[in-house]
Amino acid sequence: MIAKRLLLILGLLFTALPLVSGCGYRFPGEGGTAATGGGTYSSIRVTGEGAKLHPALAHRLQRELIRRLGGSLDEGRILRVEMEPVNRAGRLENSSGKIRQYQISVRAKPFQEKAEPGKWPSMEGRATCYEMDTIQASLSARQQAEQDAVDQLADSLAALLASPERPE
Repeated sequence: MIAKRLLLILGLLFTALPLVSGCGYRFPGEGGTAATGGGTYSSIRVTGEGAKLHPALAHRLQRELIRRLGGSLDEGRILRVEMEPVNRAGRLENSSGKIRQYQISVRAKPFQEKAEPGKWPSMEGRATCYEMDTIQASLSARQQAEQDAVDQLADSLAALLASPERPE
């Protein structure tokens, strides 16, 4: 009896998954494809002053863009993302005047190599970071906020680049 119910549930699940995907829903981790108008590139390069100053964040941005845009690779289409340095701005002071909350922001602008520059807008990822009482905790919180900002930036860039209305 239990085995029949389990088989019925599994059968319905496996039948429903292709239908949901066929209605335009994209499962997490699926990149842009021809069906969604997403761009495919033979290479994605993160360059700029921000990439030089923060190579780990630049690598993370590149990896996340590849993961989000995935799909088949077109020969000769190179996407270059110009990353600016990470910005850390004070947001909130405590009663003694010490800043305890910061906003971390990362900006980048995509370019398709061998194409007219300036067609795509700059995008920004932001995250809030709280100053902790110990140096190690503050460093860890800042690194996590930087990674969160880069992930948000990757989401925004992937949405822009996968858009059917994107400039070519």
